[in-house]
Amino acid sequence: MRIGRIGLSFHAVTAAVTEAVLVRLGHSVTRRTGGHPEIFPLLGAGEVDLLVAAWLPHAHGRLFAPVAPAVVEAATLYEGARLFLAVPGSTDPTIRSVADLSRPEVAAAAERRIVGVAPGSGSALGAEAMLDAYGLRAAGWSLTVGNAGAWVAAMESGLASGRLFAAPLWTPLWTDRAFGMRPLEDPLGVYGGADRAVVLVRREAWESWPARTRAVVGRIALGIEAVAAMDEATARGGLTPEDAARRWMDASAPVVERWFAGA
Repeated sequence: MRIGRIGLSFHAVTAAVTEAVLVRLGHSVTRRTGGHPEIFPLLGAGEVDLLVAAWLPHAHGRLFAPVAPAVVEAATLYEGARLFLAVPGSTDPTIRSVADLSRPEVAAAAERRIVGVAPGSGSALGAEAMLDAYGLRAAGWSLTVGNAGAWVAAMESGLASGRLFAAPLWTPLWTDRAFGMRPLEDPLGVYGGADRAVVLVRREAWESWPARTRAVVGRIALGIEAVAAMDEATARGGLTPEDAARRWMDASAPVVERWFAGA
């Protein structure tokens, strides 16, 4: 089986759990890792059999639409996934909404370069849309989208400086635990609402899988806290996604065994 995973740590750990399940079921697994704009078309072209994971209906909706007729939503890994623009937790509490960042006195005191991650992702595209939707661009805000290292460094630098800054974040994510950032309200709904993280499988592949494989994969459920913990273990604890997944599965053996029971 050919598994596709998006090249961000929190996606990598959920893909690693799914891969471990498939291996336990006796399948040989190969892996393709890439950015959002790369992985979804690979699924549509039949170059990968499954994608772990898509955030639907909002964050990955535009990427999902072209492949939707050819895939099955095989499992829901977690619910309540959400994108947001965030500011340091110490920020003036009167700054509650993304719209507040365009207030002249707020913009004047802020570091107005927003650093995002993962070009083509729902997070990056939504942050770009916010610049115009909330008048941020006119107030001097800009967006740079790069790699994870630059994105984390920008947050660390911003927190050290004590200046107001904003960063595109999401949950589940290890920075939620580490940096104490505060989500801003998005009254225009640019990022949309809560998403579910699902395993997408090409319909042709799904129908060829043994019934036991379909049953077990369909039961994989992790929850946001588990994903955040595994993500933190890779980003801050130095584990590979595979090691983080294995450690969580060992510690959560009763949960994992229920996926396999009776199948």
